[in-house]
Amino acid sequence: MTKPILIFLHVPKTGGVTMRRIMEKQYRKKELLRITPHFPANGINQLSIREQRKVKAMYGHFPYGIHTRFHRPTTYMTFIRHPFQRVVSLYNYICSRSQNPAHIPVKKISFAEFIDDPRFQVPLQNHQVRLISGDLRKFSLGEAMDHLQRHFSVVGITDLYPESLEVMKQRYGWRDVNYTRENKSVERVRKQDVPDRLRRLIIQRNQLDLELYRHCREELINQHRVLT
Repeated sequence: MTKPILIFLHVPKTGGVTMRRIMEKQYRKKELLRITPHFPANGINQLSIREQRKVKAMYGHFPYGIHTRFHRPTTYMTFIRHPFQRVVSLYNYICSRSQNPAHIPVKKISFAEFIDDPRFQVPLQNHQVRLISGDLRKFSLGEAMDHLQRHFSVVGITDLYPESLEVMKQRYGWRDVNYTRENKSVERVRKQDVPDRLRRLIIQRNQLDLELYRHCREELINQHRVLT
């Protein structure tokens, strides 16, 4: 029986670049499909039947739903992060990456201004629920939870990275999952220095992501407990 294609839905600033490097050790080049600006999602439709048959896994920044482009069974995996930590990390990342499209405007403003800037509210408010719902504008926690239950085989947790990898290694039959942390941002703002007022505001605006994170964290802990 053919194994389903493993789709890694990479939520920004959740440890996804590290996971990409781990996946690159598990699959041959022709077996791993990379969705990038140079090969967008619609490129899947241009693959020949023979090329599609070779694909065993794929990764990239895209919302839920890309599996409909394949004519084979698929399963998703992803990583979820506490929303406060993810928002701080996103700001630091943009500020430290000159190639990022938002680098120039974000570098000129403070963290407090960043979280209130209307230009960046989609990635700053419940972005994880948006991506897993499959629509950045019309989304709900219930829809995201339903997709997780029906189509995701493992959901890793960023602050439980080693435990997540142990579950994934067992689930997908991976070999070497040793890693070096990749894509670490220079800290312009340290989490411990963020005022309580801003911390509460971020949490208030990310209640759906927080509930998703808590649910997935508990699930991951239970899955890891079975292994040990």
